[in-house]
Amino acid sequence: MSQTSRPATESSLKGVEGAQADVARAALKAAFGARPIDGISPVAGGNTTALVLKVQVGGRSYLLRVEGEPSPLRNPHQYESMRIAAETGIAPKSCIWTKLLGSW
Repeated sequence: MSQTSRPATESSLKGVEGAQADVARAALKAAFGARPIDGISPVAGGNTTALVLKVQVGGRSYLLRVEGEPSPLRNPHQYESMRIAAETGIAPKSCIWTKLLGSW
């Protein structure tokens, strides 16, 4: 799933299909615009159906998580917990886009 210096708007997510690919492309475009993406690679592990990708842009690494099918393992408070942890400085700052909030 690696790629070399392509604009986010043209990024190819080989092996990622359907709604998760559409959401990933929209998130990459919103986050990076036309900036070249140096690489995208899957991050293994976890107990959910989320797609997790390491995205490298401009010499920095980012993590993109795209939720999958709903699971009983999903913590309904996970995003609020991430926000609080970032505000207190014990976790990286995160951006959350969701169709439900209309922030695309």
